[in-house]
Amino acid sequence: MPLSRQEINWVHRSLSQAAITDYTKAIALNPRLTQACKQRGYREDSLQPPEYPRAIADYTKAIKLDPTYADAYFDRGLDDLTLGNNRGAVADMTMDLQFLPGDADGLQYRGEAYNGLGEYQKAIADHLNPVGAPLPSCFPWRKVWVMMRAGSGPAPGMKRGAGAVW
Repeated sequence: MPLSRQEINWVHRSLSQAAITDYTKAIALNPRLTQACKQRGYREDSLQPPEYPRAIADYTKAIKLDPTYADAYFDRGLDDLTLGNNRGAVADMTMDLQFLPGDADGLQYRGEAYNGLGEYQKAIADHLNPVGAPLPSCFPWRKVWVMMRAGSGPAPGMKRGAGAVW
């Protein structure tokens, strides 16, 4: 018999809580464990409901320990974006892109943060991907959405009608 959604959520939360406890013990033994700080933040993000402030604090600690840790900038930027801190998300995704040039996910989420700030041309630039990285399949509809918000109309070659994105 398959587990119910409630049972799956309980197992997931229990595993995340156990991992948080283990990472906390590891950090207590060696406060300079950058990866443990980042991973504890990731587990705090996976709780239901997520513990965003604690996760952000862990990502910040990981970044202080290793200022070149792109994944910590990325994860903190995602949390900032989720909480509506678009300026923080732009700053963190920009740092992620500094250390991982062409990171399509970093471009996507920075574009969403720019969109939230009303900086539509920057959002379009990120969604059109000026650094030349391959675009994931989700980008075409995102470009259209950002362009609609910016009032620039449909992309060249896009048609109205049944099944059209526009």
